[in-house]
Amino acid sequence: MKIQLIAGLLMTLPSLVAATEPTGFGCYIRDETLDLTPEKWRQHVRLMKQAGMNTFCTSYKGHNQLAYMIDIAIEEGMLETSIPVVVMGRDGEAQFRAAMGDAAYEQAVAKEKQERGAPPPGWGPIEALGKKMVAEKAKQISRCGDRWPEIVQYGPDEPGHGNPIEDTSDIAAVTQYYNDSGARCAMSCIHPNMKNLVPCTDIMIANAILGAQPDLKQVKEEVQRINAEQGTNKEFWVYEIGCREAMPKMVRWHMGYWTWQIGPRVHLSWSWTDYLTTDIGIGMGQVNEALRWNREVLSLNPAPERATQLQSRIEGLEAKLGQFEERRKEILANPQMNSRLRAYAEGVRDFYYLTNTEEKLKTMRDQFDWEGWPFDEFVRARDETGSGMKHAVPDIDFDSLLPAR
Repeated sequence: MKIQLIAGLLMTLPSLVAATEPTGFGCYIRDETLDLTPEKWRQHVRLMKQAGMNTFCTSYKGHNQLAYMIDIAIEEGMLETSIPVVVMGRDGEAQFRAAMGDAAYEQAVAKEKQERGAPPPGWGPIEALGKKMVAEKAKQISRCGDRWPEIVQYGPDEPGHGNPIEDTSDIAAVTQYYNDSGARCAMSCIHPNMKNLVPCTDIMIANAILGAQPDLKQVKEEVQRINAEQGTNKEFWVYEIGCREAMPKMVRWHMGYWTWQIGPRVHLSWSWTDYLTTDIGIGMGQVNEALRWNREVLSLNPAPERATQLQSRIEGLEAKLGQFEERRKEILANPQMNSRLRAYAEGVRDFYYLTNTEEKLKTMRDQFDWEGWPFDEFVRARDETGSGMKHAVPDIDFDSLLPAR
């Protein structure tokens, strides 16, 4: 019966969610700031999963490191492999030769010089192809190669750096450079260069910043417009750099309610190291500011007694700075849950609650039978009980229609 069917659909939440494209949550990872042995990386991955993250954008160096980073994330059940992983390889000639072999490397350099002349400005010889081959070599030697996500290469970082770009041809050339190697290209873009760079990249990672013009809505609509008109598969992602220093309540709001409203494919945060050590970083910033002030006063050649006081204070602050640095190293070596990561996890749960509720409401509306009464149930109850319409009450638990909090 229709109303019973609706109730059944509403109670099968996983099947409803599975039909929706997964949303990614994760951080930019600077591997050079961490001691990323496989064992340490596994610790970080487990904590990311605990915080509700299911992807990342990472730097790395060489195919061996990239292989175990992806493998461990898959093995720990952290990585949503339907979402591309954007990589910021710190690879150069040595890594390219290791992945390709010397002869293949030399041939590729000669071929690029003959056919292209030179790579785009700022890019090294066969950089796009070399990084693609490093990723392929990593997948080839991996334990989980049959389950790997798409590996997307990272292009220019925040092109223009806040200054308007009139001629975007050089930016588009970088994406084409990567596309020619067989890889897609992603860029983190900041106001005012976001909407104007949508045509220039495969994945637009737009900065969540107050007062941006064009705003994120216009950037997302530009991605959708180009896809519809040109049959492309561009993706709209977002990233933020401010939550790491915000109160936990803001972290939860941004990951949950804000992400649900904006609807990106992926929400990235800068950066994993900062999320682990923000409080240390804030403390170090305060100490450095005090050091700057005291050193400046000391440089003015105060009276000897005052100079002695200042020097003593400076030495105390330097010692405190050293303590902060030691504590920071301890945290990075043994990452632990903290208030911001807990808020991050709560925000991700908020996001899924809002998304799941929206799915249920849509199903309820789509399946609604425009009758004054649920006719099938009325007929059944009338026949079974011999009662009139007032006693023909549908057998449904209305309290179960929406997800419980």
